[in-house]
Amino acid sequence: PANVSEIKRALIKMITRQQKFLRTTLTRITIEKLDIDGSLETVVEFLINDPSSKLVQKYNRFIDQMDSVVNLVFALELKIANQSNSGKAVNDIDKLKTRLDEALAIKVMHDESSNKIV
Repeated sequence: PANVSEIKRALIKMITRQQKFLRTTLTRITIEKLDIDGSLETVVEFLINDPSSKLVQKYNRFIDQMDSVVNLVFALELKIANQSNSGKAVNDIDKLKTRLDEALAIKVMHDESSNKIV
């Protein structure tokens, strides 16, 4: 029985030390997170509030280009679907599919170049 109580005390002591360590670690990590959040907010504010920032200009240009490419792809897909459903000539549909392939190739190149920038 004395042996069991000693084991319990030792376990409680060990668990208490681990809890204290974990609480200290959690406090430290929380403080680090707050510092990082503050730094990120500063960077975001700088990027948003400095329209002359080349990074923001590049980002906005890429977003505008991406919107145009996505709209083109979507419009071509709709035209192909409409013409396929209405029984239009295969030649017309093939031309649209060729344009769609070209638009998709442009989108892939744009995605690759934007990944390099980001």
